[in-house]
Amino acid sequence: MTTPIGLSVADLIKAPLAMANLIIIVSGLIGGTLARFLFRGIDDDRAKGLALGLAAHAFGTVEAWQISHTAGRYAAFGLAVNGLVTAVWVPIFISALSI
Repeated sequence: MTTPIGLSVADLIKAPLAMANLIIIVSGLIGGTLARFLFRGIDDDRAKGLALGLAAHAFGTVEAWQISHTAGRYAAFGLAVNGLVTAVWVPIFISALSI
């Protein structure tokens, strides 16, 4: 998920904001940096883009646009879906655990 969504969710579930911010940024940097290496045996740009959008959020989406327009579109879709699902389900899941 992107940093703004992640920090909002972290605030809702009372998680440390600095730690959430660090995890979000580092996961994006690592995913965007290692993408070309990890995808060397994968030929489908749709799969590359979706994986980058889901796992490496904005950094991954930028990397996907450098791979191809198809990968970029799928990365943007994955980023949006991941943000939506995380923003809706994580607070519900956390509140269910604390009951």
